Amino acid sequence: MSRTPAARTGTALLSGLALLAPAVAGSLATATPARADNPTVSVNSMRTGWDAAEPGLGPAQVSASDFGRRWSTAVDGAVLAQPLVAGSTVVVASETNHVYGIGAADGRILWQRALGSPVPSSTACLSPGTGITSTPVYDKATGTVYLVTKSSEGGAHFSVHALDVASGAERGGWPVPVQGAPVNSPGVPFDPGTSAQRSGLLLLDGAVYFGFASDCGVGTYVGVVGGVNTSSRKLTLWSTESGSASQNGGVWMSGGGLVSDGSGRIILATGNGAGTGSSPPKGRATSRRATSPSPSCGWA
Repeated sequence: MSRTPAARTGTALLSGLALLAPAVAGSLATATPARADNPTVSVNSMRTGWDAAEPGLGPAQVSASDFGRRWSTAVDGAVLAQPLVAGSTVVVASETNHVYGIGAADGRILWQRALGSPVPSSTACLSPGTGITSTPVYDKATGTVYLVTKSSEGGAHFSVHALDVASGAERGGWPVPVQGAPVNSPGVPFDPGTSAQRSGLLLLDGAVYFGFASDCGVGTYVGVVGGVNTSSRKLTLWSTESGSASQNGGVWMSGGGLVSDGSGRIILATGNGAGTGSSPPKGRATSRRATSPSPSCGWA
């Protein structure tokens, strides 16, 4: 597939660094990656940012002549999500709901997918529109990239996609629409119109999880965590402010991912929840630890 022209409206320029795309001899098809995969935001579910396969990286390496930009590739739309590395492919998602598989060695576009029209923005937060804002997650065991889009067809809505990392094709039975009410707040359905999905995705115990906050703080909203079982594709939602439509508690995480330190455990931080007020006491931080209920409780 030919490279996307740099002159397209709303393009971003993606640059490949030696840390992600080291020089490799031979063709792209036979090249062997010199670094481990980077399957999620900040490398792992603990979000440490530490690449255990690269213990020797230091000032001498990053100042060497072979460390630096290897290529640059134009993509459609702003890139707020962290690119992932899956073998010899860099996966990039943009605010125009475009997803690309790019060769890590030479920046060549291997495949691209358009996953619906982004939602036009009436605010300056994510102007001119919102599509894929959060960092996807890669499942090496199945060669699948999971991501969340916000699209405008038929009204603003979110969908969870599962793409084959080798071709960009959608897996059978996907995407899964994000809709309904949280299990702990059945009277307050999820509102995609006032929600934004910024926090990076988490793959845990056979499910993919993602958090929602406000769309620029406009309108009534409440923080929500969603989970989709990757086998059954069952969706479950959980509210950070149970029983409320406007007590906030959004899951922004500054774009970082939901954290897990072990099976059945999800750790997240919320913003401006009902329990903090406008002037919280000094020395007090607001956070929430969410332990996923058992399958009998309906968690994905």
